[in-house]
Amino acid sequence: MPTPNVTSAREMAGTFRLTRAHRVFLGLVDSVVGFDDAPTLSSLEVQFSRKVFLFLQPLLATGGAWRSGPLFGTRDSSALTVMFAAQAGYWTTPPQADEVFRLDSAYLLGWTDALGAALSQGLDWVGHWVMFPDGQYHPGEEEDVLTSKAETLGLTDRHHILALVGMIDGKANIQVYYPGVYDDLAEKSE
Repeated sequence: MPTPNVTSAREMAGTFRLTRAHRVFLGLVDSVVGFDDAPTLSSLEVQFSRKVFLFLQPLLATGGAWRSGPLFGTRDSSALTVMFAAQAGYWTTPPQADEVFRLDSAYLLGWTDALGAALSQGLDWVGHWVMFPDGQYHPGEEEDVLTSKAETLGLTDRHHILALVGMIDGKANIQVYYPGVYDDLAEKSE
């Protein structure tokens, strides 16, 4: 009887990169990958690609429901670059305020695998975005509730951002948060 060909995790690392989504939703652990030595977000510049704005801007005009989803990007020693935004999944009923961070794990894993296969740039799930139902930005108490809930759910931490998306004075705006630090990142109108 032939001996089965067993591939170690280290051998597979060259062909399959374990991402945050794989660790969170599949419970996989990889001792090779980690952020322990990576700079925290407070020391990095956060940048958004034009593709992110092109995806989010039409959603600002639709209104009527909470919207949210994952952000995908890369990080190096000086910057976190958000390259893509996606929906949180497809729902038969729109999320209510208490479900704003609801994620379809299969959808997120599919996005992660597709981006990894198509682009091979070390893209990973680097954060989460949220949009209020009316498309406007709402600073204050609601903002505090959202940032606290995102941290409690593990969606944001010292390595992963929360982006609150909304209109301010007629311009599309993204406010970026991570625990302990607030950064009024970008005002952009198209």
